[in-house]
Amino acid sequence: YNESTKEYLVVGRFKSFNGKASRNMVKLNANGTINDGFTPKEFMGGAPYFVKLLNDGLAVVAGDFKNYDRVSRNGFMILTPAGELAEGYNTLGNVLGSQQRVNDVYETKSADNKRALMIMGSFSLFDNQKLYNIVRVVLE
Repeated sequence: YNESTKEYLVVGRFKSFNGKASRNMVKLNANGTINDGFTPKEFMGGAPYFVKLLNDGLAVVAGDFKNYDRVSRNGFMILTPAGELAEGYNTLGNVLGSQQRVNDVYETKSADNKRALMIMGSFSLFDNQKLYNIVRVVLE
């Protein structure tokens, strides 16, 4: 749930929500109804297990999936409020680890005051760099 957007984004291994087909991801309004403005795409090679809705409506999604909408994503992506890959934010390299899991994401600022995300989890490689369990990613 994001207090700014008043929306929920639910992820996991499921095929429907409340009787409506929705594979692995569904966005809900504050009252629990399905947000029809969000259309999840096809996951291949796994499923999403973590999501963080950002204050501007973008969503950070992580899991053991390999592709989203037939685009290689290797378990990490940022989506628009409509469920599309967010342009300019999805050029990361591999994210790997023994559990390859993101546990939390915080919105923050970089040293030069740019928008950034602090990402924590169980990974040893993030964007093809050896990093262990915590990384700050600048969003420009």
